[in-house]
Amino acid sequence: MGTLIVAAAPIGNFGDATTRLRAAIESSQFVAAEDSRKFARLCSDLGIESKAKVISFFEGNERERLGDLERALNEFDQVLLITDSGMPGVSDPGYRAISMALEKNFPIQVLPGASAVTTALILSGLPSDRFAFEGFLPRTDIARDRALEELSQEVRTLVFFEAPHRINSFLESALKIFGPERRGAICREMTKTYEETVRGTLQELFEWSQSKEMLGEFTIVVNGFNPQEVSHSETEIADLVKRYESAGISRKEAIATVAFLMAAPEKSFYLTTPIYYVNDAPHIGHAYTTVAGDFLTRWHRQKGESVWYLTGTDEHGQKVMRTAEANNTPPQQWCDRLVESAWKPVWRDLEIANDDFIRTTESRHTERVQKFLTGLMEKGFIYEGNYEGPYCVGCEEFKLPGDLDEGKCKIHSKPVEMVKETNWFFKLSAFVQPLLDHYKKNPDACQPDSARNEVVAFLEGGVSDLSISRSTFDWGIKVPWDVKQVVYVWFDALLNYATAVGLTDPADSEGGKFFAKTWPADVHLVGKDILRFHAVIWPAMLMAAGIPVPRKVFAHGWLLVGGEKMSKSKLTGIAPSDITSHFGVDAFRYYFMRAIPFGSDGSFSWEDMSARYTSELANDFGNLASRLTAMIEKYCGGVLPERAQSSELASSLEKTVRVADKAICALDFQGGINSIMEFCKEVNGYVTIKEPWVVAKDPTRKAELDAILYNTAESLRALAILLYPIMPISTKKLWGYLGADKTLGELEKQKISDVANWAQLHPGTKISKGEILFPRLEEKQEI
Repeated sequence: MGTLIVAAAPIGNFGDATTRLRAAIESSQFVAAEDSRKFARLCSDLGIESKAKVISFFEGNERERLGDLERALNEFDQVLLITDSGMPGVSDPGYRAISMALEKNFPIQVLPGASAVTTALILSGLPSDRFAFEGFLPRTDIARDRALEELSQEVRTLVFFEAPHRINSFLESALKIFGPERRGAICREMTKTYEETVRGTLQELFEWSQSKEMLGEFTIVVNGFNPQEVSHSETEIADLVKRYESAGISRKEAIATVAFLMAAPEKSFYLTTPIYYVNDAPHIGHAYTTVAGDFLTRWHRQKGESVWYLTGTDEHGQKVMRTAEANNTPPQQWCDRLVESAWKPVWRDLEIANDDFIRTTESRHTERVQKFLTGLMEKGFIYEGNYEGPYCVGCEEFKLPGDLDEGKCKIHSKPVEMVKETNWFFKLSAFVQPLLDHYKKNPDACQPDSARNEVVAFLEGGVSDLSISRSTFDWGIKVPWDVKQVVYVWFDALLNYATAVGLTDPADSEGGKFFAKTWPADVHLVGKDILRFHAVIWPAMLMAAGIPVPRKVFAHGWLLVGGEKMSKSKLTGIAPSDITSHFGVDAFRYYFMRAIPFGSDGSFSWEDMSARYTSELANDFGNLASRLTAMIEKYCGGVLPERAQSSELASSLEKTVRVADKAICALDFQGGINSIMEFCKEVNGYVTIKEPWVVAKDPTRKAELDAILYNTAESLRALAILLYPIMPISTKKLWGYLGADKTLGELEKQKISDVANWAQLHPGTKISKGEILFPRLEEKQEI
């Protein structure tokens, strides 16, 4: 069975072709396009090599060509339908094709066209790599204000459509909620008649709208709450458009072409965890961070975004070297054994879907570190000097007096060592003011607020230059111009985030292209004890090299045991398997994201986890699934009844998706999960109130019973999608019980934006009563 990909791409204006459409053309074996000759010319002009069979498919021949399309879907893996409709499947051509595919249970994917959205976004001069398309907002003032209020803290560039007679009222609402200084743009009919763009503050745009006759269709672009650097300057855009015009291309086509070129490639959402020391096996403190990263990246994948998730191991430095020596093992052999026998298996067991695993002993890392270091040396940011002072091997950190408590490290509670060496230094002090300016301009770049305040206070207190090499041992990356010294382990380790994606590779190489697509990192997840390294030293290193700094460093709190930070050295470390063997992997993932506000310290409690498992997972979510499948088996012969819609549940689901998406993307994992589980409780309440077991006793109420069961099943469909990023094992089981894997496709390919579209489950689907998702717990095991 093949997938039908429906693309909105005006056949007469293919300059709007998106990157995803190009990829779809190249990978499809069969293409149905309105004008097959123009399609062939498009492929030639854009250099697309398509070996697909192509048929013409337009409003006049749609009925007779449906059979060809159905046969293609049965024969090929991927069939592409290109329509001229801005909303494919809503208006011809495409409506009958969509209906046929739905009726025959073929999976469907929709690729929205670029057109006015992409063009307006680029020409606005506002950040184009991260944006949210909101479309038409509600027409009434109160409802519009409410919608804009929810978007007022959005960090992406917002794109809206509006009719001419509502432009003024829209701008009045935007002025009131966003403020007069927020920047934006109004683009009028960018691929049609008027082709006009106005940029400025919302106040300036409002004044412009008062003096103009509002004609045509409008796309409004509003800057996000925390603007990043503009991706393309207005001058660059204007120059490119003029260059195409001078070559004889019309202004309309030039604008569309520039929009296409600047929209590609899509910037991946790039998230990293810290790379972990391999002095021992991972404990649940390490797992806490890694599960958080997995949750967030899975959620962004469900949003249809390109995602890259990196984790790994830090294998150099005195701490690792001494641990290896204590175990009578060479450092490299020690690292190899632990990585392969402990770290990677634990992440597999916890369903961590990382895209890459970086080891600092890999050649791709060491070579790029040396190139980066040489570049800083050539720029004059590195010099030779003497270091004398306290050093904590556990932290691998040169300590300041305020970092010590009676000569002991405050984190490890162990005496520090006094170090005296001739080393190479990085001019960290030169970047104090640039860093302060950065955090003042971009408060979201270091979160939570308490972490940013700590960093700002540290910077304002004065920062010394940093020793970036060690000369008293040799386990590390050699300093390129002084092979008797090795690179300081933190200077080495921090670079992993960039070396893993191609730092220092030539721009036209595969590594260079991947770096351009991936960097800067969108989120660095770190523990609060390593905040200064990531929010002071790391961005300063990048500033010195002229490389964009990460968009966000988020310092979460500690997991505490007995009031102390989880630690192997203090014998408070708990292996993840100690917990997953009793509760299961999904419950482990769920508990740590649900029970502890991300950013705050939190204590692990066996009793609390048992209580939440029973109440929230077994009784609320798991029991709902069991009740539904059992009732459909009993009352409907195991077959899903006809479609129905509960307006209350549908409305609540829309709100749940909106609230959860906003919270999770803002790293409020607890808030996002809470909103989803509140919907789960509401569905349980719906079943309790409707009492289908009572309704089933009256044959005249069969339609009412069917509606209750369909609405419950449809709610479980939504819950499976929303909870998949945090509980991938149990939700996949549920997806199979609902028969959705056969009718809607793979769970991981379902889009967050489509979750609230009601009545997606197909009537007549076989519903299975599988094993209990969260079985009763056995008696407590000691850990």
